[in-house]
Amino acid sequence: MVPELPQEIIDYILDLVEHQHNSKTLQSCALVARSFLPTSRKRIFSSVKLRLQKGFYRVRRFIRLSKHTPHLFLLVASLDISLHDLRWNHHTIHVFFREFLARLTNLRAVSVILVNMAPWSTYSPVTHRVLSDALTLPAVTSVALGYFMFNNPSQLEELTENCTEISFKRTTIDVIGPLGSWATQSLKRLRVDPANEGIFSKLASLGRWRALKSLIVDSYAYMATNQHHLQALLDDCTELEECYIRLHLSRGDGVHFNLSAQTKLRTLGILAKSEYFDTVLDIISAAPDPSPIEHVAVGLMFSSGYIFGQLAAVSLPPLDELLSRPKFVGRLQTVELVFVGLLPAVRSQDTEGFRRALPRLKESGMLRVRFEDDERGFLPS
Repeated sequence: MVPELPQEIIDYILDLVEHQHNSKTLQSCALVARSFLPTSRKRIFSSVKLRLQKGFYRVRRFIRLSKHTPHLFLLVASLDISLHDLRWNHHTIHVFFREFLARLTNLRAVSVILVNMAPWSTYSPVTHRVLSDALTLPAVTSVALGYFMFNNPSQLEELTENCTEISFKRTTIDVIGPLGSWATQSLKRLRVDPANEGIFSKLASLGRWRALKSLIVDSYAYMATNQHHLQALLDDCTELEECYIRLHLSRGDGVHFNLSAQTKLRTLGILAKSEYFDTVLDIISAAPDPSPIEHVAVGLMFSSGYIFGQLAAVSLPPLDELLSRPKFVGRLQTVELVFVGLLPAVRSQDTEGFRRALPRLKESGMLRVRFEDDERGFLPS
């Protein structure tokens, strides 16, 4: 499977086709989608990545080619934008980009990373219009915002009012609005990769999240002193069906999440360094009784250099005992044990040994063991 075409190949194709004066060549390019199986079309052509700066050079080239229909743009479902502060040819840039967006008729998801992190209010008017055009398309329901700094809640509300899925990557929100505002009534999926832990206090201050079904916390710097903010957010998300939390802890940080409010939780995933395996067990044990959880994912991260020593220090039997307790029996269907960062030599050494350490889960047929090179493989996309 080819996840995406490298930008160099895309530029080469554009060069090749754009310099051909034979209309049949252009027509063949426009019809290339029919040469691929439906599954391949979705995988290869579903996403377009753009670096927007100055005169929108690549966007203009795309538009010229897209006038030959049917075109590959019909297959684009997601758009990833690296956005500069645009201060050249304001009117021309805006017109070109709106024409480009109009051709992405099946666009559902937009991801925007700001190249220069600065308060959003300081960006040029044309940059604001470009982003607004992309995020407020009627069919776009999934939005990811990276390296933004919002000083006013209205800036965020205007950009995301139609969305049901939002992801924050290293985004700072100074003020998010009054109780019950913003997306607490409509948002179904929220992913947070915080620039700082303060975002949790802002999200928790909004009160109950009535529609939220999925919460993914991709936290790089978790401290026990901020635990109550994340706990408050969890307590207000009583409709959650899926929750993944990535913990980066320091020695001495005590984590004691109370998941008793999660009576509808179906999937729980916890990722932490291997030396904090006991903390992971404590979080899982705090599930309601009886537990509604059907799928548990336990991710253990190993740093290269002390692989064998770390692996030997992890005692898996307590996980076997915990998930065999009466409060989990009946609803629990799968248990996924994910090892992150293990060297290939260790992976192949004794995979079956991991299963033998969990005899009850192995016998039940619920146990799954897999390996990932880094943390990104553990968390849902």
